[in-house]
Amino acid sequence: MKRIFLGLALACLATWASAYPVLIHSWDVKADLRQLDELRISVDNVNWSHGRIVADVRDDQVLSALLDQGFDVAKLPDIAHENALRLNSDKSLDAPKDEYYTIDQYNQFMVSTAAQYPNLCTLVQAGSSGQGRPLYFLKISDNPNLAEAEPEFKYISSIHGNEVLGYDMCIRLIQLLTSQYGTDTRITNLVNGTEIWICPLMNPDGFVLGQRYNANGIDLNRNFPMPTGEQHPDGNPWGAETVAMMNLCNAHTFILAANFHCGSLVMNYPWDYTYALAPDDALLQSAALTYSIHNTPMYNSSEFEDGITNGAAWYVITGSMQDWNYGLTSCTEITAEICNDFWPPASTLPTYWAQNKESMLSYMEFVHKGIHGLVTSSTGSPLNASITIQGNSKTVRTDPEVGD
Repeated sequence: MKRIFLGLALACLATWASAYPVLIHSWDVKADLRQLDELRISVDNVNWSHGRIVADVRDDQVLSALLDQGFDVAKLPDIAHENALRLNSDKSLDAPKDEYYTIDQYNQFMVSTAAQYPNLCTLVQAGSSGQGRPLYFLKISDNPNLAEAEPEFKYISSIHGNEVLGYDMCIRLIQLLTSQYGTDTRITNLVNGTEIWICPLMNPDGFVLGQRYNANGIDLNRNFPMPTGEQHPDGNPWGAETVAMMNLCNAHTFILAANFHCGSLVMNYPWDYTYALAPDDALLQSAALTYSIHNTPMYNSSEFEDGITNGAAWYVITGSMQDWNYGLTSCTEITAEICNDFWPPASTLPTYWAQNKESMLSYMEFVHKGIHGLVTSSTGSPLNASITIQGNSKTVRTDPEVGD
């Protein structure tokens, strides 16, 4: 396919609310991926053996431009958009069972959970979305208002607003951790020994619109600074949601994290932006396997051995949140693709919870593996220190409040 230079024109189109997924049949996947990247088209899934690329376009003009350039591309049913419109038309605040929460029900859930469990939860608003919706985390710990010498862990879901299974899984995890604390020994030990941060919905505007992008047409998972130092790899300004996450992560010393997506079934670990292996490649594979091995459909994948993949080996992207976390903070983050469908039917949620519950708990427990301790002065005061291992370029910083 001939080289094309429409990136600037396509990036400037602004009918964001009509964004939808497309299927591209490719005879040269590598070349087509390179051209789609030049056009700043967000790729969501690549099946190399069948020559299929699932991507997201912002409107019909972008689709027409791809057709004009010879791409074999077809519009996919936009089930997420239809579901979002239907779901969020419900203004009831009554939280349903085994149904997706509306945006209002979700916000109430986060607020009411913090109020119901004040000794376990603190509600933290990291910032606001482009349309002014709160970006909530629940911090869960046995002493949620104190900084303790224990590892900080985070789960984030739905950086893409049309990928919602992780949204529900994180809500269920919050319910499990709070309701079973003091009753279930494993849950109690996990909460007692870990500072857990959970954000079920990073892109609330996209969720309400039923689209991948935020309200300003930004794919937030292409919007983070690069480990190379490049600041705006997607050509867009920082989204409000991107800024909120960077500020919160820079204010804390997270050690391990995962962010939840849909569209495939695999654990994707850094790097996304380069074929070079990350300094902690063996550790990243072990972390990814810790999740996949407990999720039977993922682990038994016919496409990905043991249900894990290096990001770039699958397909290269720039500006991903996991690359920013791993490359520019102390945190090791991987991407959890937990469903082939963007918006699976609500009737399947209990089944997906059964598949992911043990994976989510085991991955959280993985934060306690490896070397740990306190860095203090000769008088015992905590130090703000940088820690490196010989032969490994990744730097980890201590929490200056406690030195862990």
